[in-house]
Amino acid sequence: MVDPGGRANPIPRVLEANRRILDVRWWRLRMCNSYWRIYLNETSGAEVIHPGGIHRLTPQRIHLLPAWGDFESRALCPVEHYFIHIDPGEPLRDVARWPHPVAAHFRRPITLPRNPTLEAGLRAVASSASRSPLWYLQAQALALTTIVACLDLMPAADRARLEDMHDSDDPISDVQRYIEDHLHRELAVGDLAERCQLSVSHFYRLFRQRTGVTPQRFVQDRRVAMAAERLLTSDDSIDVIAEKCGFANRYHFSRVFAQRRGLGPATYRREVRSEAVADPAQLP
Repeated sequence: MVDPGGRANPIPRVLEANRRILDVRWWRLRMCNSYWRIYLNETSGAEVIHPGGIHRLTPQRIHLLPAWGDFESRALCPVEHYFIHIDPGEPLRDVARWPHPVAAHFRRPITLPRNPTLEAGLRAVASSASRSPLWYLQAQALALTTIVACLDLMPAADRARLEDMHDSDDPISDVQRYIEDHLHRELAVGDLAERCQLSVSHFYRLFRQRTGVTPQRFVQDRRVAMAAERLLTSDDSIDVIAEKCGFANRYHFSRVFAQRRGLGPATYRREVRSEAVADPAQLP
């Protein structure tokens, strides 16, 4: 979505939300994903390991794990756990990759101050069986409020830098929006450079400076993220998802997806869907 001034509006998309009981089998490696995670636990006993140390998921507080962080997670005992996975939109989707000091804020887990209203909303959204339009609206509003609360923790100077880094006149921002809208099509670097009215070499260098990755890697990451969302939210076949997300065929899709997520598409769909089902009888 773009406002009248041409700037992309950061409207978050809710990818998944649920309630479950974590136990000692909740050990997740390589949680370097293209979406943000919003967590709320009722009791202590779960933690996230990141390059800076161990972040304990303090109970009855909302925690955010931004995209592309190098995280692992584990539970030391049964814990009642609520979660929402979101795509926050630009400019926050890939901010952790930016070669800029501001990005450091988003390379570690973030704990919000107590907010009983926001916490109650997360519980309600995550535990609801509904996926109606009203539910999505409520979940989207909750995600947006959570993101704003996260940004409020940043120093004013860093928030201003974050805004400046996403200038509407930036050709890379424009081409990122184009990529998002055309993932199902062929996206050659030469064509993307032409859209920016830049030479291929200048575009390649500028894109990498701006995003921290090459154009090809960015496109592939966004295709994998889109495919992961479809695997969890639709019953489309692997072949259909591969085609809709711009992969040459299901074999190319399966190979790339396994490289990025550590699991093949079918296994990812089966395991992540099964993990999202909570059994109330397991409550301690």
